[in-house]
Amino acid sequence: MAITLRLSKPKLTDSIMAIFVFVLILDPSNYYLGLKSPLFFLAIVACLSTYNSIPSKVVVPVCVIYGGMLFTSMMGFLSGHTPESDTLAFFYKSFLMIFLILWSNHLRILEKVLFPALLVSGLVIFIYISMLTSPILEKAIYAYLSSAGESVPILMGRRTFIGIEIISVYHKVCVLFLLPMSIYCYKWLNEKRHKWKNFLLTFFVLLPVIAGGNRANILSGIAIIGILLLQKLWQTRLGKVISVFSVVIGTAGSLILVSMLMSDTDEPSLSAKISLFNSWYEHIIRHPSILLWGQGIGTTFATEVRGEATISEWTYLELIRWFGVPIALAVVTVYLYPMYRMFKGQGKLPYRKPLTIAYIFYLLVGATNPVLLNSTGMLSLLIMYSYALNPTYRLHDKSQPIVLPEAKCYNISSSSF
Repeated sequence: MAITLRLSKPKLTDSIMAIFVFVLILDPSNYYLGLKSPLFFLAIVACLSTYNSIPSKVVVPVCVIYGGMLFTSMMGFLSGHTPESDTLAFFYKSFLMIFLILWSNHLRILEKVLFPALLVSGLVIFIYISMLTSPILEKAIYAYLSSAGESVPILMGRRTFIGIEIISVYHKVCVLFLLPMSIYCYKWLNEKRHKWKNFLLTFFVLLPVIAGGNRANILSGIAIIGILLLQKLWQTRLGKVISVFSVVIGTAGSLILVSMLMSDTDEPSLSAKISLFNSWYEHIIRHPSILLWGQGIGTTFATEVRGEATISEWTYLELIRWFGVPIALAVVTVYLYPMYRMFKGQGKLPYRKPLTIAYIFYLLVGATNPVLLNSTGMLSLLIMYSYALNPTYRLHDKSQPIVLPEAKCYNISSSSF
């Protein structure tokens, strides 16, 4: 008797990518599961065996990132800047994920973020309620999370903003949730079907962003929803009037709030950022050649708050220190390119506007938070490149997404003994 198994390579690859995204979000530091590297290499093998072509347009980002890293590391070494081996290995390993962009025209990543985001939301709700209601449970959770040291995926505590104490349950990947949140908010405001479902998804995906207590994340989430609401109001005559007043009041309120946050002397992270910026500026003045070819990833510079630091909280300034201005601009272009692609090409991407708005805020948050130069940053790039380049996302003449022909199934036959 023959047993025939029909295995679809694209579906298998899609499943591997779903598990990989799940692990990247739930265990970003690779401390609990330790599956990031095996799943990454499994994803690479799956893509190589499933897809035969690689568009030339996605080869350039990989060459820019890794070519820039190799060139500036060599120039930094020749200039006397020796990198720390552990830091160098960390960033070379983190940037490996960019190789998955080579198959971004086949992959669908955005929708795979929702399930782990909802799990994180549930976990954040549980910890938040525990901190409000049970000091014993709070201490137990804190002790468990603290055992992971710097690898802990969730940070919990109490912070003071402009004199107000708030509870903070911060998941390290929560800023990534701005991307799906923006789309579900757009669907809730503009689509007639599944209103309540889209509202609830917007709320629960946004919740970890707000509960994290990070000022940039909170302001970004509020701003994205505000922009989408104004976009909806702008469709009517009365709405245009309301929108104008809302923009004026919102802008004034935002400026006042930002001014209060910037002058908050009780917030240590703000003073640390200012000190790191001053140290970076002094380092560049002492070594102006860095502006041309950088000093390489993993190298250090002297700071007042961290001693010899390998990275500051000013991401784009670090790109200049690592790569020099020319290559840093090329790297930033790699991050910006998918937004350009989303507004080009045949067929319309239905959620390009909300996704673009959210991604812009993600890049703004990344300016002072380490969410661009690690696996989370690479995942955001993969989301954007796949949405921009995968033709199954685009709507065509009949307003239906086109479906690529499925790869041929292969048979595995065996005879019974």
